[in-house]
Amino acid sequence: MIFFITVFSYSSVFSTLQCHDILIYNEDTFAIGEDVYPLESFFDNVKNIRPDSIFEKYGYFTSASWRGYIGVWLIENDSLFLLELKGFDEKSMDLSKLFKNTKLKKRIFAEWYNNEVYCYYGNYISQNVGIEIFEHEIYFKFNKGLVTKIKYLDNTKTFISDFTHNELFYFDHLKCELKESYLTKNYGESKKVLIKVINTDNSGKIDSVDVFKGIDKVFNNEAIRIVKSFPSWDVLYLHGERINQYYIISLEFNID
Repeated sequence: MIFFITVFSYSSVFSTLQCHDILIYNEDTFAIGEDVYPLESFFDNVKNIRPDSIFEKYGYFTSASWRGYIGVWLIENDSLFLLELKGFDEKSMDLSKLFKNTKLKKRIFAEWYNNEVYCYYGNYISQNVGIEIFEHEIYFKFNKGLVTKIKYLDNTKTFISDFTHNELFYFDHLKCELKESYLTKNYGESKKVLIKVINTDNSGKIDSVDVFKGIDKVFNNEAIRIVKSFPSWDVLYLHGERINQYYIISLEFNID
């Protein structure tokens, strides 16, 4: 009886990470968090039609920039301003083509923005399942382009396990944990058990799993035991709070 383990996989499929907009605050430059693009809120107003033809001609289109530009923003005197839109080859786009009804100056007050912005700073910790994690973040809340709240957030409790990011560690541990004595029931074909990792404790020990797809009690329990035997798993913090990432681990029992 031989026990084979297939490569573990994640429970979701994520698209390409996007280029960040840039925010200048207190003379420091920060990357704005993923999926936060203040200019897109401007186009949410039905009066402001998104000028896709302009972005297609002058913009910056790649799989990492679906919106066609990189925005450069400034917070000054508790107000949010658009300074620049970078397009192809990082050349500045003509803002007058987008803000035709605005009296243009060197910057545009983002009076339309009523949302949040998270900015990253400190050391880069990990890109984990489509999520970028940095040591620290600054949180800004806006109302009509004016800052109404600022919070400094700490993600330094994040722990990235070798067993989720290094296949050698992952498979070596599994081989050590295989005990044929658990697998006494004979099947005529290969069978898989899929285990969903739901949660870990603060030290990174897996403490909650579920059988996503099972065989029977004997095989399911052995698969659970093996998954829970990992010395550590990821502990993730984002926006200063603990988050869960669900993993699906596929264990294949090949019966000879």
